[in-house]
Amino acid sequence: METDLFSEFTNLNLHRKRGATSPAATTLILVAITIGLAIAIVFWSSGSINVLQTSEKVDMILSSEPAIQSGTYKLEIQMRNIGTRNATLRDIYFNSNPIAAANITQMRINSQSVNQTLPLSFSLPIDTVSMIEAELGLNYHMGQALEVLLVTEAGSQIRKVIYLQ
Repeated sequence: METDLFSEFTNLNLHRKRGATSPAATTLILVAITIGLAIAIVFWSSGSINVLQTSEKVDMILSSEPAIQSGTYKLEIQMRNIGTRNATLRDIYFNSNPIAAANITQMRINSQSVNQTLPLSFSLPIDTVSMIEAELGLNYHMGQALEVLLVTEAGSQIRKVIYLQ
């Protein structure tokens, strides 16, 4: 008889070990999963996680020097596509003026493997460097701040300021 009681007690303990998770533990697990998913969605939507996304990023370096004609300046704009997809440059602005209204007397585009169309739209393949040389007219003077704004087809805006020297 003692053996029967011992086997029943052992079977009873085995059933308790196999019991379902408590409702409180289940709720905690579901809340943790929900919070984890919410955090992942916030990071993904803000662009912090871009494993599957391509990005357009153009770096710009400006330099200026006096031009051959007295009182004018030569501006060099070096652009490099450091993104993960090709970029297409759509517009350039000088102090908020489009090229046509910015008193640019001459402009040259030096680039390799770049498709160009006029008045100004060209593609910058990944890891390609292009140079724009602009001759600034007499409206510009030494020490003046010149803001250059590049706008891409995707709507990215790259803005830099240089002081003419």
